[in-house]
This record gives sequence, C-alpha cells and structure tokens, in this order.
Amino acid sequence: MAAVHDDTEPLSPRIFAPSSMIINDSQLCFNKNHFGRSDFDVQRFMNLARRRAGLKQIQQDLRLYLKSLQHSMIELINDDYADFVHLSSNLVGLQNSIDKIDKDIQNGWQEFEMSTRDLVTTAERVETHCEELSHNRMGQAILRDRIAFLSAVQRLYFLLQCPPTPLHVLWLEKVTSCVVDATSFKDMFDDETKERVIFSKVSP
Repeated sequence: MAAVHDDTEPLSPRIFAPSSMIINDSQLCFNKNHFGRSDFDVQRFMNLARRRAGLKQIQQDLRLYLKSLQHSMIELINDDYADFVHLSSNLVGLQNSIDKIDKDIQNGWQEFEMSTRDLVTTAERVETHCEELSHNRMGQAILRDRIAFLSAVQRLYFLLQCPPTPLHVLWLEKVTSCVVDATSFKDMFDDETKERVIFSKVSP
C-alpha cells in the first residue's frame, strides 16, 4: 500500500486572519500625512479635501483609510506574534526574551487601540462636519429662493406703482415675467409664512 504524503504546508501562527490592504496616496482625495501633524485642524483638512472631491467621496476615502490602518496594525501584530511562537519553541530557556516579546506585543496592541480610537474620533468629527455643511447648503438654497421670490415681487410692485399710459406690450411682458417668477416658488413656502401671504396676493 503506497504511503500517503501530506503536502499541506505548516500554518504560521497568527492572531488574526491574514489580510492585505495597501492604499496609495493617489487613491485618496486627501493627503494622509495631515493626520500625523501636531497642528491638525478639521476645518483646514476639509477645505483642502473639498478642492479634490465631494463630501460623499471624502467620507468613503476616510473609511477606506481607516480600514487600511486597521489592516496594517493587524499585520504588524501577527508578525510579532509569529516571532514570539518561533522563539518560544526554539529558545525555551530564554525566558527574558520571551517576556520582552510578550511585552512588545502588548505595547503594539495598545498602540493599535490608541491609533484606531484617535482615527475613529477624527473620522467622526469630519463626518459630523460634512453633515453640517450639507445642512448649511440646503439652508443657503432656501435663502436664495426666498431672495429671488422677494426680488420678483419687488420688481412687480415698482411696475404696478407707475404703469405707463397707455399700457404698452413691453410693460405687460415685464409684469407677466415678474408674476411667473414669483409663482414658480409657490411649492416651497408653508401656508403660514410671510412669503405665502405675499404669493396669495400676486398669484392669479
């Protein structure tokens, strides 16, 4: 009976499942070196990032960069742990070396936790700032619409204050244009707003 050969390669001891996730700077819409600066500022970071991408892309890239850091730290811990197992099996008598490696693993894990926690906090701050910017943009859009509505009403008011005698086509076209501009905003006002009251007076 032929002998059965086991060609299975020995498994390397690892704490976490192996992973590989390398990100080039060109894949991100921001410079990741900004996070390591002592004078890191969220506002300045957002201003620089928004020159290259929108808010949604910035959020996606931040999450991608966070995953990259987590994967990198896990690989470092796995490598340290593999060295620990190798030395403990071959250098049984060197307890001091084993203790040192164990300490390095603990320090590496603590650094990993601290780095991850700081990055998550930064990512949350950036995400909150993105939400605030989106809200402010909506408010600006509403304000622009209100200004356009009031401008149309004001033009209509001045036209009606001094109608020409006799009425001519150009004046009627201007009045019609103002009414059309004003009525185009009717759906954006609530029933009790001042704009709605004004609209009810100028609408046909």
